[in-house]
Amino acid sequence: MSEGRFASLAEREDEALIRFGIFVVFAVKQLLLSLAAGPAAVAMGAHANGSPLTDTMLKIGFIASVTKAGMEAFVGFVACGGRKVAVLLIVALLFTTTGMAILITAQVSQMVLGEIQKELIIAAAVASIPLMVDIQLTCGIDLTPLTKIGMTALAGYVFVRMGNNQGIHICSYHAAMSAGAVYATVFAPVDLVLGTLIAAETESQTTSVDYY
Repeated sequence: MSEGRFASLAEREDEALIRFGIFVVFAVKQLLLSLAAGPAAVAMGAHANGSPLTDTMLKIGFIASVTKAGMEAFVGFVACGGRKVAVLLIVALLFTTTGMAILITAQVSQMVLGEIQKELIIAAAVASIPLMVDIQLTCGIDLTPLTKIGMTALAGYVFVRMGNNQGIHICSYHAAMSAGAVYATVFAPVDLVLGTLIAAETESQTTSVDYY
């Protein structure tokens, strides 16, 4: 009985280390790619909109992207708590996505306009819906980079559309969708590789358990 308990404890420690290792890889990946994704999206959006690209615009894109990466890293850290926490986290993440969109929009609005406009907050909340669909697909379906890029581009369109409906002109639809597509493109290939590796490892462990 004692040996069984020690073996069970060792297995739990190994699982905890694996979860923590995945979290570290995820957090570092998000942070590093965010350094490029934010400015790249801003540059593409400005180009598609026919607007001059400034250092301030790049700085705002950088800050917003890194802020998002930090929030996602926190969510990932909580997920290290175990399977039960992770199951609850999937549900919570659907709402956290809206929270991220609102917080980042408020941050950018304050930096650019000197105030937080409620119209932009409403637009951000509605635009987060395609991103929540993206998360649901990630949790249940083999998500391709094309789907992820499409959902993020759609979120950009919805954001601008909602702004226009409220009398706030943000940019052209094409610019918003291009910026969203570029942002997702930076992440999509790496996400696909990591997702494939994690799925393969999980299947390997399941096969091993079934064998024994």
